[in-house]
Amino acid sequence: MPFERRLLRDFDWLLLGCVVLISAFGILAIASATRTWPHPFGPAKRQILWFLLGLSLTGLALLPDYSLFVRLRKPAYALSLLLLLLTLVTGKEAGGAARWLSVGPLQIQPSELVKLAVVLWLAHHMADKSGEVRTLKGLIKSALPILPAMGLVMLQPDLSTSLVLVAIWMGMAFVAGARPSHLVVVLALGLLLFGAAWHLDILKAYQKQRIIAFINPEADPRGAGYHILQAQIAIGSGRLFGKGLFNGTQSQLRFVPAQHTDFIFTVVGEETGFVGSMALLGLYALLFWRIFLIMLSAQDRLGLLLCSGMASMLIFQTFVNIGVCTGMLPPTGLPLPFMSYGGTAMLTYMLGVGIILNVGIRRRKIVF
Repeated sequence: MPFERRLLRDFDWLLLGCVVLISAFGILAIASATRTWPHPFGPAKRQILWFLLGLSLTGLALLPDYSLFVRLRKPAYALSLLLLLLTLVTGKEAGGAARWLSVGPLQIQPSELVKLAVVLWLAHHMADKSGEVRTLKGLIKSALPILPAMGLVMLQPDLSTSLVLVAIWMGMAFVAGARPSHLVVVLALGLLLFGAAWHLDILKAYQKQRIIAFINPEADPRGAGYHILQAQIAIGSGRLFGKGLFNGTQSQLRFVPAQHTDFIFTVVGEETGFVGSMALLGLYALLFWRIFLIMLSAQDRLGLLLCSGMASMLIFQTFVNIGVCTGMLPPTGLPLPFMSYGGTAMLTYMLGVGIILNVGIRRRKIVF
């Protein structure tokens, strides 16, 4: 169905409003986390630019029928794999992993782009072969196309993004009709492979240290456990109402590493307290609920699967990031959607939101 102005009657303004408010939350948190940098507020200004560019992508994504994006899955996936290969060869290394590719003055993160490409590929595959995932053999077969992407991402090494790809696949497979018992079997196999990777030293030393530090961060408070302890101090010191914007001691004195990216939630916890943190979580919950409603009213399986893939990506990353910041999960390096600083991630999320809204305006009925 081509774009018609009447389709805007079903546009989900509440969903977009949640995205705008969460992004505004993020820009303020980034501004606070980088206030004492040599060039204060520079990252926040760039994040505003990335958000505005992303908003334009959201608008453009509404114009064609969403099936067009799926028809572009092959070039999108091929380009993503090529960029991942280039990252391994010429990528910029940080934190023990080569995840960034320099393109002129810009740095892009191909592992963010591949998430969207995987959603497009799996949506087509599972919509076209709807009954395949109902068997264990078919379920495993449906995962084969994403193995090249997972392999290249793990070579960076970037275990956390590999887990995001698995979460996307499992979420879409469940919606497509996979049996929960089969998904449990796959999870069990995954845990066995993880154990083997640990004992065979396939996992990098810093990855093992993160898990060990998570179990007992006090054993190495100045080393591997430093991130976890400082994040907990920052969030705990915010108490009920927080210390006020730009008044967080952990934020301003840079006690928490990567506070404008992976640990952005600690800024919210320290400076806005429990009330501000719950407000942010409420916005995420409302966002996911609106996506869920669009999923239920999609006009076909393709729209349903596209939304489920985007939702799986956003929900998994949100849960893991906040779990890391609150000490419930070991540090992973996953950004908080719409909050953490990063241009490639923001553009990917906003394009994903555009595809979800596209499904929504072409749904079979209006959902209030």
